[in-house]
Amino acid sequence: MCREKQVVGKTRATGAQRYVQSAPLLYLAFEILGLNRIETGCLVSNLASKRSIEKTAGFQLEGVLREYGLNYRGEFEDEYRYAILRRDWLKLYDKARVEVIV
Repeated sequence: MCREKQVVGKTRATGAQRYVQSAPLLYLAFEILGLNRIETGCLVSNLASKRSIEKTAGFQLEGVLREYGLNYRGEFEDEYRYAILRRDWLKLYDKARVEVIV
């Protein structure tokens, strides 16, 4: 298990705080599991999720999947797709900020 050494006590995350919140998950994915890529997405109408993903350090918009998901009305809707690669994450990663717990 890994965790961030610094605890964030605010309800709204700044850019630096978003890195703190996502660092343990990204550490697990890239360092422990050996993944090369993490993807995520949201429906075009979900502006809150879109903003949240775009503020997470390292994730880049890769494209739009046409009529990929269903919205709350049961209609097909496009989805934004984002990803972060291991090489991009390594540029952001600071080993001093992550504590591995055995």
